[in-house]
Amino acid sequence: MDIEESDLFRFKQFVVYNPRNVFRVNTDGVLLGAWCDIRHSRHVLDLGCGTGVIALMLYQRNPKLKLTAIDNNKDAISASKVSLGLNNIKDIALQHTSFYDVDIEKLSCDHIISNPPFFLDGSLPTEEVLHNAKHNFSFEDMMHKLHALCSKPRYISMIMPPDTFTHYIDLAMSIGYRLVRKRQVVDKQNVPIRILSTIEYRPDNDCQIIEPNLLIQTGKNRNYTTDYKELTKDFYLNF
Repeated sequence: MDIEESDLFRFKQFVVYNPRNVFRVNTDGVLLGAWCDIRHSRHVLDLGCGTGVIALMLYQRNPKLKLTAIDNNKDAISASKVSLGLNNIKDIALQHTSFYDVDIEKLSCDHIISNPPFFLDGSLPTEEVLHNAKHNFSFEDMMHKLHALCSKPRYISMIMPPDTFTHYIDLAMSIGYRLVRKRQVVDKQNVPIRILSTIEYRPDNDCQIIEPNLLIQTGKNRNYTTDYKELTKDFYLNF
């Protein structure tokens, strides 16, 4: 398979096959992959894996972590397979399936990590890919499926726009999840544009960790902030 350099996104320790017909590497995914806490996780399900960037970030952070990555887009799974092959990684399981069809209890995953189809930067897929992804993703359906499980994943970590966050948390609380960690990504006016969050199923206490707001770029030259560099320095080549 001949791959052009323009279809590759290079990080410090791995490279991602980044074709234009699937969800490409974007700021949302990198933020989530760098921010989510996997210290207490045994088996992570990367829901809607796209090119495989989050799964590869988690593998870099902990090569012993069991990882399963799924996507209902066959082109995305094909891209992820190429990404894994380019990095000679065989320890990440890939499945061409949707969240609604995958057997969560059989997988026995304890942490779901997902970057739903919303975007912080210009790395947009084609209209067809975006439409199909949004059509196939629903917080209501997700929580309905989780509610029916006898054994639920302990943690769910996501990134999403503020206008969907309250609805998501309300749905999660209705089936026993509680918000345990949150960080807002803000613009130059300190207005939230994304929210990183982790919810936990029936936590031992009501403690919530609310982290300082994260500003990505500042000044007329749009320089990256120290906080953003610190969060992503293990991955981006320029930091």
